Amino acid sequence: MRQSKPCLVRIRHISLTKEIAQELSLPVEQGSYVYSDDPRIPAVYSGGPAEKAGFKVKDIIVELNGVKLSSDYTLVAALLPLRPGDKVKAKVLRENKEIELEATLGLAPNN
Repeated sequence: MRQSKPCLVRIRHISLTKEIAQELSLPVEQGSYVYSDDPRIPAVYSGGPAEKAGFKVKDIIVELNGVKLSSDYTLVAALLPLRPGDKVKAKVLRENKEIELEATLGLAPNN
């Protein structure tokens, strides 16, 4: 029996490093940057939990449930122990302003 896994509310993202942050001229070097390098694939999936929570392209998720994201504690690692239906609070940098978003995790698609 396959166990269901949550996904952060259907976004595409990249874990930041110092090099990536410098290349993209981002204000922080740690976190998860919401983006898509393919114009055919959205960064924030329509109708998904991320869109419902208010996530937008170019958001930088810097904290999840009170824990700062880093190269050692990535967004994927933060989501692993969670299950569909769990609520998460994310601190997000958007246009150099910190905001807080709350999302309810959904089911990961079966691949």
